[in-house]
Amino acid sequence: MADDEKPPWETPWGTERDEPDKFFGGFWWVHTSRHGGLYLTPEQQEAIPESLKAHSKNGTGEWWEENTAWSLPVVCLLSKRTEALLSEEEQEVLHRAHDTAQDEYPDEWEHLTGRKIEPGQSHDRDENWRPSPWTSEWKEALAKEAEADRSKSERAPDRLDRLIEEQDRIARAKEERGLTERPKERDRER
Repeated sequence: MADDEKPPWETPWGTERDEPDKFFGGFWWVHTSRHGGLYLTPEQQEAIPESLKAHSKNGTGEWWEENTAWSLPVVCLLSKRTEALLSEEEQEVLHRAHDTAQDEYPDEWEHLTGRKIEPGQSHDRDENWRPSPWTSEWKEALAKEAEADRSKSERAPDRLDRLIEEQDRIARAKEERGLTERPKERDRER
């Protein structure tokens, strides 16, 4: 391996290494006394889309923290290769990266893999999910809320009916004005 492919001595987490740098699964893993992460060679950095580099430690795609962000470049780079051609180490790293990215970066994972995450498959997605007022999930969420409120108040069904009627009235008014385009779900901020 060429010296220019090894991680620089200076890292975003300092220079004092807890253990020697490890080359595993096609990537350099660095651990300092403060923290650690994944180092990408210049060639690997070039293959990372700019949109993903924003998740790297310095925004250039060179360093990726060890808790979760490391998973994004691994999925990006190793998923492009045929799995049968990956070494056992690479397959292990890719499997862990898929699990981590799907859980912590669901939007990015879907974009990288072209697969859709279903409810229950992503901690981040499930924790931050809010029903859109344009979907049936919105009415279902209100119905569940009303059902829970029934034990507290007899007026809960009236509240649900009023909310649904108001939403339908707004939708009809927009359609009459030619404003039928539904808003896209907002991007979640990290």
